[in-house]
Amino acid sequence: KDFDYYSHPDNADEFRYLLMMCAAAPDHHIPNITWVEKNVTSSPKDPQTQAHIDTYHPVIKMWVYDQGVVNMDTGPLHFMKGSGRNTEAKLRWLYSVTIPPAVQAQKEPSLRYHGDPIAEGLPDILRPVLPLPEYKRTLIIADTSSIHHRGTAVPGTVRRTIRVRDGLQGGIPRRNPYDWDGWDSWQFPGAYSDYSCGTTHQCAVPENTNIR
Repeated sequence: KDFDYYSHPDNADEFRYLLMMCAAAPDHHIPNITWVEKNVTSSPKDPQTQAHIDTYHPVIKMWVYDQGVVNMDTGPLHFMKGSGRNTEAKLRWLYSVTIPPAVQAQKEPSLRYHGDPIAEGLPDILRPVLPLPEYKRTLIIADTSSIHHRGTAVPGTVRRTIRVRDGLQGGIPRRNPYDWDGWDSWQFPGAYSDYSCGTTHQCAVPENTNIR
């Protein structure tokens, strides 16, 4: 996306709607975004250069890449398109790395991927994400429950990006995937008006509905 367009005050509502769509979250879960410059110095011991997922449920993170500043030499984000979906191949991999003793999973929630995505039936290979040529600054929004990693670069190389300020986990703060706020009319139009619910949370389904 064009960062200069979405960061303009006149387009603030459109930007919030974009984040709601990406995060599958209502407006009150979207924080006010403040952008800061963040520099990363390449190191051969950087664990972020290993392919991994941040966790097993959707997590939205954002980067802003300046045209001519971030390129293959500075270690851009690499991303496996489609790997955020819980396909059979991905679930088999998740199962294999989390069954006991699951030493890696005990150390941190990020799970490292060391396999062959094509041989294992995953949707794609890891590909670099670069600035779009038509924009001065490119906004990148990624679900980091997908397989991804920081690109490698000559040690000491500095990658200059713009990121969400500290405290927001790089994008939209993670929500507990097991929390449920109940039926929401923005997700299910008519859920409140068409159902008669009692205090026992049992709902009477109208006869003319197709929802069962």
